[in-house]
Amino acid sequence: MQASKRLVPLNARIDATVRRGFDVAVAHRGITKQEAVEEALRRWVADQAASRKRRMDEAPLIPSRRPGSLRLTNKQIDDLLFG
Repeated sequence: MQASKRLVPLNARIDATVRRGFDVAVAHRGITKQEAVEEALRRWVADQAASRKRRMDEAPLIPSRRPGSLRLTNKQIDDLLFG
C-alpha cells in the first residue's frame, strides 16, 4: 500500500488577491467557505450537464440520411451552401 500524500491547504495554492476577494464575497453573503465551494461546484456541474445536453439537442445545419459528423473543408461547405 502506498503512503498517503500530505494534503496542502487550499489557500496555500491560491493567489492572495483571489483569496481575499473570495473571503470578502463569502463574508458578504454570510456563508462558510465550504458552502461557497460546494455551491460553486454544484453550479459548475449543472452548467456542464446543460451545455452537453444543448449540444445533443441542436438540429443539424444540413439534414443527412446518415447521421454523424463530417470533416468538411471551407470549399466543400461553400459548395453545399451556395453551390
